[in-house]
Amino acid sequence: MKKARQDILLIFALVVCCLATPARGFTLSPTVEAITIPSVGGTFQPVAFENSYTNAVPVCTYNLPSAASPSAVIRIQTITATGMQIRLQQPRNSAVVTPGPVFCLIAETGVSILPDGRRIEARSAAAPNTHGRNVPLNFNNGSISSMNNVSGLFSGFTNPAVLGQVITFNDPNFSVFHANDCENRGNPPYNSGFADGICVTKHVGEDNIVRAAETLGIIVIEQGIGSYPGIAYEADLGPDNVNGVDNGIDTYSLSGSFEFAVATQSGEDGGDGGRAVFVGAGAVGGTTLGLAIDEDILNDSERNHTTEPVAYFAVRRLPIFTASKTVDRPSIAETLTLNYTISLENTGQLDQTGVVLDDTLPDGSTGTVTGPVESGTADGVFEAGETWTYTISYVVTPADIAAGTDLVNSVSVTTDQYGTEGIADETSSATTVIVPGTPSITVTKTADNDTNVPEGVTVTYTYVVANTGNQFISNVTLADAHGGSGPAPAPTNETLSLDAGVSGDSTDGIANDGIWDTLAPGDEVTFTATYVVTQNDVDTLQ
Repeated sequence: MKKARQDILLIFALVVCCLATPARGFTLSPTVEAITIPSVGGTFQPVAFENSYTNAVPVCTYNLPSAASPSAVIRIQTITATGMQIRLQQPRNSAVVTPGPVFCLIAETGVSILPDGRRIEARSAAAPNTHGRNVPLNFNNGSISSMNNVSGLFSGFTNPAVLGQVITFNDPNFSVFHANDCENRGNPPYNSGFADGICVTKHVGEDNIVRAAETLGIIVIEQGIGSYPGIAYEADLGPDNVNGVDNGIDTYSLSGSFEFAVATQSGEDGGDGGRAVFVGAGAVGGTTLGLAIDEDILNDSERNHTTEPVAYFAVRRLPIFTASKTVDRPSIAETLTLNYTISLENTGQLDQTGVVLDDTLPDGSTGTVTGPVESGTADGVFEAGETWTYTISYVVTPADIAAGTDLVNSVSVTTDQYGTEGIADETSSATTVIVPGTPSITVTKTADNDTNVPEGVTVTYTYVVANTGNQFISNVTLADAHGGSGPAPAPTNETLSLDAGVSGDSTDGIANDGIWDTLAPGDEVTFTATYVVTQNDVDTLQ
């Protein structure tokens, strides 16, 4: 029994270790996405992608919960078409970390062009050599030439920002991404322009143990600020003013408030090595980025660092939805009720709140809508992918018909998020044209037996009355001018046989009384009647 209990506890522990805090992701394009993992700890956990990739390249940044949290690096393994595994690791190889948020930018290998034309290029590169302060390939010993020159992998940029990540777990001990311009360790990649080049390697800071070969993920983005429907972003190489964790948090000011960001140290002025991290609650999510350069403490206990420039890419989702208004009658010739439907579709990736509709009826008055009917959870949140439906009616007056002016019903819609972003209301309208009244009907009569009918046989007649005009017809009755010698057939059993226009607008108050009360344009009503053939009919009419 004791062994069984131990087995159950072991299975429980394994399950707990492998369950991931659900990531929050959104796409920038079919080949680029941003993922926020709210809590990453010291054991590998799965992360699912929003897109599906052939060869995904991830670059991630850790949000150190506070400056008192231990130094930690991001490790990645098992990248597939639909996800990867991620963990934190305290240098050299410890799972004792402070779990915290991790932000990951994922891009397909190759060139991606965002909808506004922004160029992003993702590549992977080998890192066979190990650089650091206390390993043979010490930058102070002129080891830049042993870095991997990947300048030829990238093209088409003018002023690029470079983001990078070690994306394999071949060695259990940590290493981090490092890049420079192939001339000086302190220079950012492409320091004097795109022609200046980029060299990359893995770096082990103050450690003295050479690592196994790893693979590096590199994402290069043309610097600038941009937006397109549903997304706003900013890519830049920030100023050389980001210090070590022990020196305090430094900030980069942004062009707006961004919910997501990744950051990579560019070049290396500090001899102990380092990597960019976000620090503290709220480091990402506002109009600034809270940054620091973190070091390992394998050679000493301090985490001071001289200033470094940091490349970053910040993104936020923008609200976007469509508004569509339709009317049940595109044209009319008389007074009746017009029924409008307003459909709102959240076509973006951001939930929205505070939906406000301003509906103006054809007479200029403000209408009161009914709704919404939410296609998803009825919680008052206009969720991404959800459709909300409203209805409103307008009673056409004789004055409207007399004026002959088109009847236009318009609506404008906004949300809290539209207001925050300063986006203009979405609008839509529906028009009903007033046309001259042209009443018209057709009647078709058929018999179920019309050839050589003998005496005593009952013939059933069917009458179809079609409203072929553009006005409602009232009190439809039929009188059959029958030539037989017996009692004339009396059409009754009236039934609506075609409801072609607005559903339900043809009505009949009393069934089978031989009178159809209201027949709408385009609709048809069917009557039936019977007649018994007499011998006189046979003698005189056949």
